[in-house]
Amino acid sequence: MTPTRMTRTPETPTPTLPRVNTLMKVEIPGTRNPLASRVEDLDGSAVTIAAPDDRGTAAIGTVVTLRWSCDLGVCAVRGVVARVVERPFEMWIVRTEHQPRVMQPRAHERVSRALEVTVDVVDRQPPVRFTAESVDLARGGLRLVTHDWVLLEHGDELRLRLGREEPPAIAAGRALQPVRTRDVLEFSVELRTPVPERAGLLLRRLARLAADEAPVTRGWRR
Repeated sequence: MTPTRMTRTPETPTPTLPRVNTLMKVEIPGTRNPLASRVEDLDGSAVTIAAPDDRGTAAIGTVVTLRWSCDLGVCAVRGVVARVVERPFEMWIVRTEHQPRVMQPRAHERVSRALEVTVDVVDRQPPVRFTAESVDLARGGLRLVTHDWVLLEHGDELRLRLGREEPPAIAAGRALQPVRTRDVLEFSVELRTPVPERAGLLLRRLARLAADEAPVTRGWRR
Protein backbone atom coordinates (compact mmCIF):
# COMPACT_ATOMS: atom_id res chain seq x y z
CA MET A 1 0.00 0.00 0.00
CA THR A 2 1.36 3.37 -1.01
CA PRO A 3 1.78 5.67 1.99
CA THR A 4 0.02 8.98 1.96
CA ARG A 5 1.50 12.30 2.86
CA MET A 6 0.18 15.69 3.80
CA THR A 7 0.78 18.47 1.28
CA ARG A 8 0.32 22.22 1.43
CA THR A 9 -2.19 23.21 -1.23
CA PRO A 10 -2.67 26.94 -1.80
CA GLU A 11 -6.20 28.22 -1.96
CA THR A 12 -7.43 29.04 -5.45
CA PRO A 13 -8.31 32.76 -5.45
CA THR A 14 -11.57 33.90 -7.01
CA PRO A 15 -12.75 37.49 -7.50
CA THR A 16 -15.24 38.85 -4.98
CA LEU A 17 -17.13 42.10 -4.66
CA PRO A 18 -14.92 45.02 -3.58
CA ARG A 19 -14.43 45.85 0.09
CA VAL A 20 -15.74 49.01 1.74
CA ASN A 21 -13.54 52.03 0.92
CA THR A 22 -12.27 50.45 -2.31
CA LEU A 23 -11.76 53.11 -4.97
CA MET A 24 -13.27 52.30 -8.34
CA LYS A 25 -14.38 53.60 -11.70
CA VAL A 26 -18.01 53.61 -12.83
CA GLU A 27 -18.86 53.15 -16.51
CA ILE A 28 -22.25 54.43 -17.67
CA PRO A 29 -23.57 54.04 -21.24
CA GLY A 30 -23.41 57.36 -23.03
CA THR A 31 -20.60 58.69 -20.82
CA ARG A 32 -17.23 59.07 -22.54
CA ASN A 33 -14.92 58.58 -19.53
CA PRO A 34 -15.32 56.35 -16.46
CA LEU A 35 -16.23 58.24 -13.28
CA ALA A 36 -14.40 57.98 -9.96
CA SER A 37 -16.23 56.59 -6.93
CA ARG A 38 -15.73 54.60 -3.73
CA VAL A 39 -17.52 51.70 -2.02
CA GLU A 40 -19.48 52.90 1.02
CA ASP A 41 -21.31 49.70 2.01
CA LEU A 42 -21.98 46.09 1.02
CA ASP A 43 -25.17 44.08 1.55
CA GLY A 44 -25.19 40.73 -0.21
CA SER A 45 -25.11 41.42 -3.95
CA ALA A 46 -25.80 45.15 -3.44
CA VAL A 47 -22.89 47.59 -3.56
CA THR A 48 -23.44 51.11 -2.23
CA ILE A 49 -21.12 53.62 -3.91
CA ALA A 50 -20.58 57.35 -3.52
CA ALA A 51 -22.19 59.28 -6.36
CA PRO A 52 -19.42 60.50 -8.69
CA ASP A 53 -18.74 64.21 -8.16
CA ASP A 54 -19.20 65.15 -11.82
CA ARG A 55 -22.42 63.24 -12.40
CA GLY A 56 -25.98 64.24 -11.61
CA THR A 57 -28.42 62.03 -9.77
CA ALA A 58 -28.67 58.64 -11.47
CA ALA A 59 -32.04 57.43 -12.71
CA ILE A 60 -33.34 54.26 -11.08
CA GLY A 61 -32.65 51.42 -13.48
CA THR A 62 -29.45 52.91 -14.93
CA VAL A 63 -27.07 50.13 -16.00
CA VAL A 64 -23.50 50.61 -14.73
CA THR A 65 -20.25 48.66 -14.79
CA LEU A 66 -18.01 48.87 -11.72
CA ARG A 67 -14.24 48.39 -12.20
CA TRP A 68 -11.59 48.20 -9.49
CA SER A 69 -8.10 46.83 -8.84
CA CYS A 70 -7.76 43.67 -6.79
CA ASP A 71 -5.05 41.12 -6.06
CA LEU A 72 -5.94 39.21 -9.25
CA GLY A 73 -5.89 42.21 -11.60
CA VAL A 74 -8.60 44.58 -12.78
CA CYS A 75 -12.03 43.22 -11.81
CA ALA A 76 -15.45 44.29 -13.04
CA VAL A 77 -19.09 43.59 -12.34
CA ARG A 78 -22.25 44.83 -14.03
CA GLY A 79 -25.24 46.10 -12.11
CA VAL A 80 -28.31 48.32 -12.02
CA VAL A 81 -28.91 51.39 -9.85
CA ALA A 82 -31.72 50.16 -7.62
CA ARG A 83 -31.95 53.12 -5.24
CA VAL A 84 -30.48 56.58 -4.63
CA VAL A 85 -29.81 57.81 -1.09
CA GLU A 86 -29.27 61.54 -0.58
CA ARG A 87 -28.11 61.67 3.07
CA PRO A 88 -25.54 62.24 4.52
CA PHE A 89 -24.37 62.58 0.88
CA GLU A 90 -25.63 61.13 -2.38
CA MET A 91 -25.02 57.41 -2.77
CA TRP A 92 -26.11 54.88 -5.38
CA ILE A 93 -27.18 51.38 -4.34
CA VAL A 94 -26.16 49.12 -7.23
CA ARG A 95 -27.70 45.65 -7.42
CA THR A 96 -25.08 43.48 -9.15
CA GLU A 97 -26.22 40.95 -11.73
CA HIS A 98 -23.48 38.31 -11.61
CA GLN A 99 -20.18 37.36 -10.01
CA PRO A 100 -17.24 39.72 -10.60
CA ARG A 101 -14.86 38.83 -13.42
CA VAL A 102 -11.14 39.41 -13.84
CA MET A 103 -10.87 41.61 -16.95
CA GLN A 104 -7.10 42.18 -16.92
CA PRO A 105 -5.21 39.45 -15.05
CA ARG A 106 -1.86 40.33 -13.52
CA ALA A 107 1.37 39.00 -15.00
CA HIS A 108 2.72 38.47 -11.45
CA GLU A 109 0.85 37.36 -8.36
CA ARG A 110 0.35 40.26 -5.95
CA VAL A 111 0.33 40.08 -2.19
CA SER A 112 -1.05 42.49 0.40
CA ARG A 113 1.84 44.34 2.01
CA ALA A 114 2.22 47.87 3.36
CA LEU A 115 5.40 49.65 2.27
CA GLU A 116 6.18 53.36 2.41
CA VAL A 117 7.03 54.68 -1.06
CA THR A 118 8.40 58.10 -2.02
CA VAL A 119 7.12 58.99 -5.49
CA ASP A 120 8.63 61.54 -7.90
CA VAL A 121 6.59 62.47 -10.99
CA VAL A 122 9.62 63.00 -13.21
CA ASP A 123 7.97 64.37 -16.35
CA ARG A 124 6.77 67.48 -14.50
CA GLN A 125 8.83 70.64 -14.29
CA PRO A 126 9.78 70.97 -11.54
CA PRO A 127 9.32 67.31 -10.50
CA VAL A 128 6.50 66.62 -8.04
CA ARG A 129 7.25 64.52 -4.95
CA PHE A 130 4.79 62.89 -2.55
CA THR A 131 4.59 59.96 -0.14
CA ALA A 132 2.35 56.94 -0.66
CA GLU A 133 1.81 53.50 0.85
CA SER A 134 1.44 50.21 -0.96
CA VAL A 135 -1.84 48.30 -0.82
CA ASP A 136 -0.34 45.31 -2.59
CA LEU A 137 2.83 44.57 -4.51
CA ALA A 138 4.53 42.10 -6.83
CA ARG A 139 7.72 41.79 -8.84
CA GLY A 140 6.15 43.69 -11.73
CA GLY A 141 4.34 46.52 -9.94
CA LEU A 142 2.52 47.99 -6.96
CA ARG A 143 -0.81 49.53 -6.06
CA LEU A 144 -0.44 52.69 -4.00
CA VAL A 145 -2.63 55.11 -2.05
CA THR A 146 -1.86 58.62 -0.85
CA HIS A 147 -3.66 61.36 1.04
CA ASP A 148 -1.40 64.02 -0.46
CA TRP A 149 -3.10 66.37 -2.88
CA VAL A 150 -1.34 65.70 -6.18
CA LEU A 151 -2.53 65.66 -9.79
CA LEU A 152 -1.54 62.37 -11.39
CA GLU A 153 -2.41 61.22 -14.91
CA HIS A 154 -2.47 57.81 -16.53
CA GLY A 155 0.94 57.19 -18.09
CA ASP A 156 2.93 59.65 -15.95
CA GLU A 157 6.56 58.57 -15.57
CA LEU A 158 7.53 57.91 -11.94
CA ARG A 159 10.65 57.39 -9.87
CA LEU A 160 10.06 55.33 -6.72
CA ARG A 161 12.05 54.94 -3.53
CA LEU A 162 10.81 51.74 -1.90
CA GLY A 163 10.93 51.82 1.90
CA ARG A 164 13.62 53.55 3.93
CA GLU A 165 16.53 51.14 3.54
CA GLU A 166 20.03 52.45 2.92
CA PRO A 167 21.35 52.43 0.30
CA PRO A 168 17.92 53.18 -1.19
CA ALA A 169 15.93 50.75 -3.34
CA ILE A 170 15.08 52.80 -6.45
CA ALA A 171 12.84 51.80 -9.36
CA ALA A 172 11.17 53.50 -12.31
CA GLY A 173 7.62 52.98 -13.55
CA ARG A 174 4.51 54.58 -14.94
CA ALA A 175 1.20 55.43 -13.30
CA LEU A 176 -1.87 53.44 -14.32
CA GLN A 177 -5.56 54.23 -13.75
CA PRO A 178 -5.33 56.88 -11.01
CA VAL A 179 -8.64 57.29 -9.16
CA ARG A 180 -9.34 60.07 -6.66
CA THR A 181 -12.30 59.97 -4.30
CA ARG A 182 -12.44 62.91 -1.93
CA ASP A 183 -9.08 62.98 -0.08
CA VAL A 184 -7.70 59.60 -1.29
CA LEU A 185 -5.77 58.96 -4.51
CA GLU A 186 -5.25 55.34 -5.53
CA PHE A 187 -3.20 54.22 -8.53
CA SER A 188 -1.19 51.32 -9.87
CA VAL A 189 2.44 51.42 -10.95
CA GLU A 190 3.87 49.28 -13.74
CA LEU A 191 7.59 48.94 -13.06
CA ARG A 192 10.04 49.46 -15.90
CA THR A 193 12.22 46.46 -16.67
CA PRO A 194 14.79 45.46 -15.85
CA VAL A 195 13.97 46.33 -12.24
CA PRO A 196 17.16 47.47 -10.43
CA GLU A 197 18.72 44.77 -8.27
CA ARG A 198 18.06 46.28 -4.82
CA ALA A 199 14.43 47.06 -5.65
CA GLY A 200 13.88 43.60 -7.14
CA LEU A 201 15.38 41.88 -4.10
CA LEU A 202 13.22 43.94 -1.74
CA LEU A 203 9.99 43.17 -3.65
CA ARG A 204 10.78 39.44 -3.81
CA ARG A 205 11.59 39.35 -0.10
CA LEU A 206 8.35 41.10 0.86
CA ALA A 207 6.35 38.82 -1.45
CA ARG A 208 7.89 35.73 0.17
CA LEU A 209 7.14 37.04 3.67
CA ALA A 210 3.52 37.72 2.75
CA ALA A 211 3.18 34.28 1.12
CA ASP A 212 4.60 32.59 4.22
CA GLU A 213 2.04 34.40 6.37
CA ALA A 214 -0.90 33.56 4.06
CA PRO A 215 -3.33 30.81 5.14
CA VAL A 216 -3.08 27.46 3.37
CA THR A 217 -5.38 24.47 3.15
CA ARG A 218 -4.13 21.03 4.07
CA GLY A 219 -5.17 18.01 2.10
CA TRP A 220 -4.21 14.38 1.57
CA ARG A 221 -2.68 13.36 -1.74
CA ARG A 222 -1.80 9.83 -2.76
